Amino acid sequence: MDETKNWTTIAESHFPWEREALEFVRRRFPSHEPYRAWSNFEFIADDGSINEVDLLVCSPQGFFLIEIKSRPGRLSGDAGTWSWETDNRRLTTDNPLIAANTKAKKLAALLQRQKVSRKKGRLPYLETLVFCSAPELQCELQGTARYHVCLRDRDKEAGKPDRPGIIAAIRGRKCPGLDSHLRGTHDRPTAKTISRALEQAGIRPSRLSKARCNSRRNSVSPISPRPGASSLSTDQTREQKCRGPMSGRGNRASGPELLKIW
Repeated sequence: MDETKNWTTIAESHFPWEREALEFVRRRFPSHEPYRAWSNFEFIADDGSINEVDLLVCSPQGFFLIEIKSRPGRLSGDAGTWSWETDNRRLTTDNPLIAANTKAKKLAALLQRQKVSRKKGRLPYLETLVFCSAPELQCELQGTARYHVCLRDRDKEAGKPDRPGIIAAIRGRKCPGLDSHLRGTHDRPTAKTISRALEQAGIRPSRLSKARCNSRRNSVSPISPRPGASSLSTDQTREQKCRGPMSGRGNRASGPELLKIW
């Protein structure tokens, strides 16, 4: 996997559809300051809970925690509950924005109490986005259910208008529910403070993760999106995610498996 100077992969995802979603953003991510991104990490909050972050982004237009959901098919529901229909199978979940917002508050509190943050002042407000990354997802969410939900950016095609998506949200706050008014300062010194606060909180690539990234740069095969769920039974709608105990450096060792919904 290629790295850019302002994109830090804390640990590589085990899931091809999640790696593909991250790569979609990374290929379109500006390479200049104050844009910075940190992907795929865990942190221990002040309440002792272990929380997983798919993507954290600092841009001139905001500071965002981005939750990735890659299930294909048709998505409907309301502000509280979402329904995914894939290959004539239905899965009902809570709106992931709610849990992601709680996670963002915990991360913001952790970063704010780091030494560099106390010295430099208050960090910008950490907002939450949900990136539904399946290329052909039929999103039927309406009203408040659509708030802070981003699809893939799409250029204008024959018979299809252009569609702002996750990149438009990062670069221009073009997403339903995002306030047009920025809260806080989003410049290069702020990006550097956030980066240092993450390091002081123990969120950085481990030596093992760095070695694995280097060994894969010239050997990674093309990433294919998550396939359909036609072979899944009702009890198999959750995928096992191999996440071992988290060290102070944020690496993932082998260990008990946790469960994650796409």
